[in-house]
Amino acid sequence: MPVDIPLDKICVRSGILCPRCQSLVDRGVYDSVDVSVMRALLDVEDRLGGVSVRFVKSRVVDGVLVVVVETRGGSVPVWLGEEIRKRVDLDGVRDVLVVEGGRDPLALLERLISPFKVLAVNKSYLPDGSVAVVLKLPAGARRLLAEKGAAVRVVLDMLREKYSGEIYIEYEEQGETGSVKLSKPDLKKLLGGLDRY
Repeated sequence: MPVDIPLDKICVRSGILCPRCQSLVDRGVYDSVDVSVMRALLDVEDRLGGVSVRFVKSRVVDGVLVVVVETRGGSVPVWLGEEIRKRVDLDGVRDVLVVEGGRDPLALLERLISPFKVLAVNKSYLPDGSVAVVLKLPAGARRLLAEKGAAVRVVLDMLREKYSGEIYIEYEEQGETGSVKLSKPDLKKLLGGLDRY
């Protein structure tokens, strides 16, 4: 099958969801944007040739629709983002970015910052009962994260869901560490100078 989606194809094509598919939408596992993207992928299924595309997740960030997919038998076709953009009617979306990755957000983050790797993932429980996850990255990854802003924000949202906590980034350079200023200064003291991403 060239296109693999988590909802029933008949439901997605018709727009009428069965109880199983509707429950996944009601629980927030997928939303109307995901359903629209899945329908667009089904529309171009015949054009994918030998490339198998598996839908993972989509999200709109700063006017960019980021679509995360897994592929087999080849890479994401260069025309796929434009075809999705034509078929998905979303107000304020000016561009579509198709990111090849998987269901593991850490592996996807490493694809975005390649050739750099995630050095460490540290999970901390704060006094108020919340969870903070600090990702330690090489200093050279900072520029790549800035360049791929929309995709990075989607991946960080996926990480936030995976770890059920706020995500912070710490950069390490030649054995020394430095933090990037992001937001929420009230947690800065609790996290030793790191702000939330």
